Amino acid sequence: MRIINVKELIDDSKINRFHLLLFISCILIITCDGYDLVVYGTIVPILMKSWNLSPAVTGILGSYALIGALLGAIIFGTVADKIGKKRTAMICLIL
Repeated sequence: MRIINVKELIDDSKINRFHLLLFISCILIITCDGYDLVVYGTIVPILMKSWNLSPAVTGILGSYALIGALLGAIIFGTVADKIGKKRTAMICLIL
């Protein structure tokens, strides 16, 4: 049985096109994931005024996004274990 030293493997590896593409994909996914909260934070004053919302209601609406992220992580984490992380990431991006 061959023993692989992970530290040496990482230290000796070179950055190639795959690594760059993976890095850019992760940045795009994180940007798309956080965009809704940024937009919500900037639009709250307009929503409160035009829809006559109280601060409590706007806080609840903002919390729903985080609750959705929690439920999505639980559900799609389980789905990723069954069908694979790549397929699950594509499904989440489409959704």
